[in-house]
Amino acid sequence: MIRLLTLIALKTLLVSQCFSQANVYHPFPLDGGEWRADYFNSYCAGLCEQRRYYTVGDTIIDSLKYKKLYGDIVPEAGNSFYEQYFGGLREDTINKTIFFWAAFSPEEIALFNYDLDSGDVAPGTYLHLENDTMIVIGIDSILIGNDFHKRFNLSTSTGYPAALIEGVGWSGGLILEPMSSLIGWEVTYNLKCLKINGVLVYEDTSYTYPACDLPLGITELHQSEQNIVLYPNPVSVNSTLTLKSNSQERCFITIFDLTGTPVYHSSFLEELNIFLSSNEFTAGCYLVKISEANYADTWLKLLTL
Repeated sequence: MIRLLTLIALKTLLVSQCFSQANVYHPFPLDGGEWRADYFNSYCAGLCEQRRYYTVGDTIIDSLKYKKLYGDIVPEAGNSFYEQYFGGLREDTINKTIFFWAAFSPEEIALFNYDLDSGDVAPGTYLHLENDTMIVIGIDSILIGNDFHKRFNLSTSTGYPAALIEGVGWSGGLILEPMSSLIGWEVTYNLKCLKINGVLVYEDTSYTYPACDLPLGITELHQSEQNIVLYPNPVSVNSTLTLKSNSQERCFITIFDLTGTPVYHSSFLEELNIFLSSNEFTAGCYLVKISEANYADTWLKLLTL
């Protein structure tokens, strides 16, 4: 009887500790954070890209301090690029919100908002379009390192699991992985793991390949020294977008929508004018990839109105 009561007391204590840990806000790992995400697409017959994000150093933008975010992209086919600067991250711990000021963007935008309750509609962010309804269908906790963090499980049209994870990001990734109710239909993103100061604190063990670390033995490309200008940005649909480069080599441009689908492809020397027809473009956010032989790819964010 005494043993039974002792076990009940220990179980109650454990549950109480887990509950109290989950109700303490766990900040984002701006110092020493390293995220690994994988991009899958049926057009790639599986894995398309392995991605790694990490923070290094500080920068000041509009009198606010941000952590500088960099990334490495390793596709299954084609050139890899390393040490790409994506922008700055900062955190508002009072409102439980992570902000992202993307490179070449005129302003910051919320990246993750963890100030949510069950039944809330996930707000529009850098990764999530506001008109794509995703509802918090339940809140539980997940062990991250030695602490339990809140996990906000979200509804999807496909039934594929998706969740915001406090102090981590979201179950799909960090920056190039849009949060969509259609995840799992042709396109899938997975946050493979998170390390803080080199220590593994989170890993998705539902699949084994690829592993948490990026593959070794890849020839690193030098970061392109070309200066690429894209304007106007934001730009209105049914108007002209201009790209200029100081490179003497031919550049190749691909524009992707937030599902990862290419919507435009061309090449140019020094200057290119693109008419953004409403038949191909709508108001929203696009990613622009500019490639040049023997150099790492350059990624830009494009906002259309």
